[in-house]
Amino acid sequence: MFYSSLFLVKRINHYSKRGLKTRLPLISELNKIRNIGIIAHIDSGKTTLTEQLLYQTGSTQSVGLVDEGSTITDFMEIERERGITIQSASISSLWKNHRINLIDTPGHVDFTVEVERSLRVLDGVVTVLDASAGVQAQTLTVWRQANKFSLPSIFFVNKLDKPCVDLSFCVASIEERLNVQDGHLEGFIDVLNNLFLKFTRENRLQNNSSEWIQIEKNSQIEQISFSGFEDICLNLADIDSEFEKEIKYPNLRNIPKEMVIKALRRNLISRKLSPLACGSALHCSLSVLPVLDMIVDFLPNPTENDYKNNKIDDKIIESCGIVFKVSHDTKEGQLNYVRLFKGDIELPSVSKYTLINANTDERQNNYKIFTPFSDYLQPIEKVENGNIAVFTGLNNTKTGDTLIICDSSCKNKSFARFALEGINSPSPVFSCTIESPTLASEQKFLQALSELLVEDPSLRIREDSNTGQKILEGMGELQIEVLRERLLREYKLDVFIGPIRIGYRESPTKPVEHSEIIEDSLSQKLHRSWISLKFYIEPITKYDNIISVENGFGVFTGVELSLESENTEEIESANEVLSKRPELLKAINDGCSVALFNGPKMGFGVTNVKVFLKSFTFSGRIQPTLLSACASRCLSGALRKSAINILEPLMQIEVTIVAGISGFPDVDNILHELSKRRARVISVDSQRKTSIITASIPLSETIGLSKILRTISSGLASFNLEQKGYQSVDVENVHINI
Repeated sequence: MFYSSLFLVKRINHYSKRGLKTRLPLISELNKIRNIGIIAHIDSGKTTLTEQLLYQTGSTQSVGLVDEGSTITDFMEIERERGITIQSASISSLWKNHRINLIDTPGHVDFTVEVERSLRVLDGVVTVLDASAGVQAQTLTVWRQANKFSLPSIFFVNKLDKPCVDLSFCVASIEERLNVQDGHLEGFIDVLNNLFLKFTRENRLQNNSSEWIQIEKNSQIEQISFSGFEDICLNLADIDSEFEKEIKYPNLRNIPKEMVIKALRRNLISRKLSPLACGSALHCSLSVLPVLDMIVDFLPNPTENDYKNNKIDDKIIESCGIVFKVSHDTKEGQLNYVRLFKGDIELPSVSKYTLINANTDERQNNYKIFTPFSDYLQPIEKVENGNIAVFTGLNNTKTGDTLIICDSSCKNKSFARFALEGINSPSPVFSCTIESPTLASEQKFLQALSELLVEDPSLRIREDSNTGQKILEGMGELQIEVLRERLLREYKLDVFIGPIRIGYRESPTKPVEHSEIIEDSLSQKLHRSWISLKFYIEPITKYDNIISVENGFGVFTGVELSLESENTEEIESANEVLSKRPELLKAINDGCSVALFNGPKMGFGVTNVKVFLKSFTFSGRIQPTLLSACASRCLSGALRKSAINILEPLMQIEVTIVAGISGFPDVDNILHELSKRRARVISVDSQRKTSIITASIPLSETIGLSKILRTISSGLASFNLEQKGYQSVDVENVHINI
C-alpha cells in the first residue's frame, strides 16, 4: 500500500555528544522566519518528529530517542525518565535558507497551560496524529487552543508502519481520494515533487530509510502520484477562484508546481485548508522531509499572522514583545522566554533606549539576551523582530507580561495601555496540603515554591486560615506529582504532600447586603479608632447550570466601589481617603480574598461573586491591618446570609474502545458504568475498529474509573479527560479526598 505524503483535508555536556549546532547564520528577512509549534495528543510521536526535524536540518548529528532519554527537547531528568514532555522547549534550525524557531509542547492534559502560552506566540503549528488512533481527546483540546489564536496548521500522520493502521479514522476523505485499503506499508509519495521513498522491513529494523527517488514514468506509482496531485488541484479550485481561473481543464498534469504551492500557501494562511503529510518519524526518517518543506513553503512568516492581539500599531512604540514562558537556571537565575512582535531589542550596553515592562511600568536596565537551543543558551547582542529569545536579569516579570521600547515622547507615562493580551490559566481542580520537610528549611521551601509557581501559572498556593497549612492547587495529579519530584531533585527538599482533594467551590445564589464594624482595641479610650464597612454581594450569572472555564470563572478582580449615603460629605471623605491612600483599597481587597478562600458552607473557595463597597466610615487613625480584618469579617457575614451552592468540577470524558481479536467488548456495560457515575453521554461514535464515547462527568466520579474500565473491557478501553467547567452538586455527592 502506498501513502501520498501530501494531500488536502477541510544541558551542554549532553549536547556536545549529540553535536548540537548552536550558531546559526543571522537571518534578518522576516519572510524567511517561521515560528511554529508541534502539538499532539500524548504518545503520538511529537518529540520523535521534533528530533527527526532537527537531525534532517543538520542541527544535530544523531537522532535522540524518547525510550533512551536522549532527546534534545525533553531535557529535564523527569521527562527522560517518564518519556513524556512536561515543559515546552524552544530550539532553532535552518532549512532552505529559512530560520525555523520550533517549540515542542506537552501532550498531557495536566500541562494544557504550557501548550496555551506557547501557542500564544506562534505563527503556525504542525499537528501530529497517531495513524492507529486518529484524532484523540487531547488532539481536540490543542486544536481548539490553536484555533483560539487563529493558527494555520499542517498535519503529520505518524506511525504509519504500525500494524492495523486505519488511516480513514485520521482523515475521513482519504480512502475515497486515494482508494487506500488496509495492507502493509510500501512507501511514501511526494505528489508535488513527483518523488518516491521506499519503505522496507530492513529500513524499520535499522531505523533508517533509503533516499527519495524520482518516480519512473508510466509506472503504477506515477499514476497514484498524479491522482494525488489532481486531487490537490481540484480541491484548490473549489475554494480558490483565483487558482481556478489559472488552471486549464482537463489537462492538470502540466500545472506548474510553483503555482500550486503559491495557492496552497495563500489558502493555508487564510485557514481554508490544511495540508497533510504521512510518515513514520521513528522508523523512516526521510519521511519527515516533506514536513520541513511544508513549514517553509506553506506556513506564514511573522508578518502574515493576522492575530490582532499580537500587534501594536502605536507609532511611539519602537519594539514590543511578550513573555510567554518563565523558567529558572542555577547560574543565570530567572529565564524569560520572549517572542518579539515589533522592532529589535539590544543589550542595554549598546541600546540608546530603555526596555520597559508595560504591565508593571518598571524599567529594565541590566539584562542579557540569549538564543535558546532547548536548555542550552547562546549569548547574543540583539534579538530581531519575529524571533524568540531568552532574557535574564528582568525584574518582577512573569508569564504574559509585555516588554516594550518607546521613543522619548512617552517618558514618565503609564505603559499599561500598551500591554498585549496576556495568558489566562483555568481554575485548578485539585488541591492538597504541602509542607516543608523541616522548620530549618522553611525559607528555602518558600523560595523554591515561589520560583516553581512563577514557572507554572496554573499552580496556585494559599494558606488555610483555620489551620495555617499551605494549600497547593493544580490541574491534575501528575502535575502535582511532578512538582514534588522537582522540589526533591532540583532543590533537595523532600516535602510532605497531603491527600489529593477535589477542588470544589462555593457560590452565592442571591444578592445580600451586610455591615460590619470593628474597633481597635489598642486605641485610647477617649479617642477610639473604629472602621465600619458595608458590602453588597451578588452572584455572577450562570449559563445552563454549567459555568465554563473560558468565561473567566473563578477570578476575583477586586471590590467595586459603589459608595452611597444620605450624607454626601461622608462619600466624599471616603473617596478622598481611598484615592490618596491606595494601600487602604488594597487592604480591603486582601481582606476579601481571605474571606473568599474559605466559604461559609463547607470551607471551599468562594467564586462566581461580585463584591461592591457601599459604605466606608471610620473614626481616628486607619490601620490597613484593621481595615483588612473588617473587610474579611464583613464579606464572610454577607456570604453566610446568601444561600450557598456547592460547585463541582465537570470534565469531558472521551472513552476509546478498540476492537480485539474477537471484536468489540460490550459497549453497553461501559455506558452503564458511566451512567452510575452521573455521566451524561453526549455521543457514541462507532468506526471500523474503534468506538468513542463522549460524555460529561463530575471529576469526583472518575476516581477508580480507569481500573473498572480495563476490567469490563478486557483492557480494550481507555479514556482521557478535559476540564469543561463547574456545575451545582448536592452535598451528599461531595467526595473531598481521592
